Parts: sequence; structure tokens; C-alpha cells
Amino acid sequence: MTEPGLYQAAVISSGLRDLLDRQGDFDLVVHSVFKSAANLLSAKGTLVTLASAGRDLMPMGMLVSPGLALQEGQRLHYREGVFHLSGAVISTRQAKIRPTSLPAPLKPNEQTLAGGLSLIKKVLTERDRGGIASLAALIPGKDGPVSSGPLNHYSSFIFHDLTAFLEALGAGDFKRAGELARRLVGFGPGLTPSCDDFLSGVLLSLYYDASFGPCHPETASFFEQIKALARDRTSLVSRHMLNHAAAGHAGTLHLELLEALVQGDLAKLVPLVRRLLSFGASSGADFLLGLYCAQLQMPRQVNYPANQINQVRDRRQAC
Repeated sequence: MTEPGLYQAAVISSGLRDLLDRQGDFDLVVHSVFKSAANLLSAKGTLVTLASAGRDLMPMGMLVSPGLALQEGQRLHYREGVFHLSGAVISTRQAKIRPTSLPAPLKPNEQTLAGGLSLIKKVLTERDRGGIASLAALIPGKDGPVSSGPLNHYSSFIFHDLTAFLEALGAGDFKRAGELARRLVGFGPGLTPSCDDFLSGVLLSLYYDASFGPCHPETASFFEQIKALARDRTSLVSRHMLNHAAAGHAGTLHLELLEALVQGDLAKLVPLVRRLLSFGASSGADFLLGLYCAQLQMPRQVNYPANQINQVRDRRQAC
């Protein structure tokens, strides 16, 4: 039986485990609190997320059992594997370590990718979810644009800027896409604004594409452009989200969905899409729009020879 005031981290991200092992002894303050999660901020500006066990793991995060109620402004001190706070401790010593990145670039299954994209477009255009995801109706795919009702004011305002950004992306003009992203970063409702969730889907798609990724000089520069914009143009939480995505990190649910989409696993994709749509007010849907648009617009450079995936993985580890 769990002792009163004693909480256990059941799962911890590899990135957070590394941070705790490096720093060893430091203070954090509760930055923001949600129904089953809280963000902590260190003095050096690192954002750490604590969430209730049963949630999907996130970058620099850990899942705690039983669920722990925190308050904004509350202070914690980490020392020797344990977070100490008033009236409670959270031990990380027995936590399972899990990565929040994929081990290698993804090889697209071109025959089934279209089916996954059609599925995502269908669910995004079924109803307005309050962010910008309904713009999927106006982004032409192989099946062309679909009819849609009136756009909400966020979608109407950003439509032309977003399509200009996608045109540059599709043309492989990453410098221009980075310049146009200035109009997107920080725009939209939510703690992580809609366009930031959208861009997170774009960044992850590029990062795990074997033609591009972090070692490609143009995409590496594009990633840095987005990170620079995020420093000044969006919320603290969203800035960290975009920085993580530019490094190939995201919530485990987001990564599983990207993998299922690109590899054409439609049976796995359907329940993952359903789960992600319940993520935040519109965040899950806006992220899906980013994946949809990036995979639809991705300029394909190569035919992925059999040994290329391992070669790209090795280059990524060195760059």
C-alpha cells in the first residue's frame, strides 16, 4: 500500500532521466496546472511535465502514481532521485525509462499513405473543432478540396498565410518557408496556439523523413528559424513543444500516430486518430492538420534504397 505523501514515478522520459542525473540537485516551481498534469519550470528555464499514470508520456515528462494535485507557484526540490515538496515526495528511482523519439527515419509506404491522409482529412472536416483544423477541407489532396461550411475567424484569418507557407514547403524552399512561418508562430487559441500545434506536426514529419531530417542543411536551418521565432512569438509551453519537435521529440501518442500514418498501418491509425482528437481543446486536431499537410506537400527526393534508412540513422547520430 502506498504511504501517505509518497508518490512514485511509474514512467520517465529518457530526456528527463538524463537531466536529473546530470543536475542532481535543483529547484523547480509549478508553472501551470491542468486536470491531470502540471508543468514545472527550473531556474535554468527547463520545462518538466508531471502527469497522472495512464496518460501518454511527453518529452521531459514523467507519469506519477497516484495522481498528484499541484498548485501554481508551488516549489519542489529535486535531490538524489526524489522530488520533495510540502507534505509529499515523488520518487523516480524505480521509474521505467522510455524515449520520446523514434529510433530511425521513416520509410513511407506510398501505396497506403494516401488512404491514411484521406482518413485524417475526413475526420478533420467533419466538424469545426475551434482551431484551424477545418482548413483541411481547402487543402487539395489527390481527392481535391471538399465542401465546407463557413470558416471560423482563426481559420479565415490565417488561411492565405498558411497556404503560402505550404507552397514554399512543397517546392522545397525551406528558407522561404521559414520566413513565412513568422506569420504562423504563436497564432491561434490555446496554451499551445493552433499554428504551433500545426507546425509541430510539420517539424516532426520533416525530422523523420529520410530525404531531409536534421542533417539536411536546409531543413536544419529551417528548424533553427522556427526555434528562433518561438523564442519571441509564443508561450513558454509552446516554445518548448516546438523545440522538442525540431529535435524529433514529441508525446508517445503523437509519434505512434506519425509512424502508423507514414508506414501505412491503417488499422493502428484509426484508434490513434480518435485518441489524439481528444487531446486539448483543439491541439490534437491542429497537430493532425500539420501531419496531413506536411505528408501531402512533402517534396520526395529519393527512392529510399534498401540500406538508406540505416545510413541516415547513423548520420543523424553523428550530426
